Amino acid sequence: MEKRVIKEQAAHGELLIERVDGLPESGITRKELSPGEHVVLAHSDSGHHHYIDSKYVPQVEYHTVDGARDDTCVRAFLVVTTDNEAVLSHRKPPPYDHKDIYLPKGIYRIKRRLAYNPWTETWGRTSD
Repeated sequence: MEKRVIKEQAAHGELLIERVDGLPESGITRKELSPGEHVVLAHSDSGHHHYIDSKYVPQVEYHTVDGARDDTCVRAFLVVTTDNEAVLSHRKPPPYDHKDIYLPKGIYRIKRRLAYNPWTETWGRTSD
């Protein structure tokens, strides 16, 4: 099976991950991660989350966007700080699972894909 390595961007369920050149100068807060903690990038209504497993936590920094809500497109920034790849996973029974995505060293913007509801004329979060 071929390993999926992100180059510029990749979709992972309701997430869009984009490689960027740097972090914003303001509007984000670095979250301190504890050993053994997963980094959940998106919670799912059905309980299957998009996450970075705890074994990769020592090689990542996680920055949340100040004031982000469920209907906010840009959710967070993830920095892979070592030459070892971090892995974005999703666990749900096949065939509904998403393949792991390998994130090489770099900075990534994490966006939640939104959908427009023409009846209410509002934008809201998508789910998978």
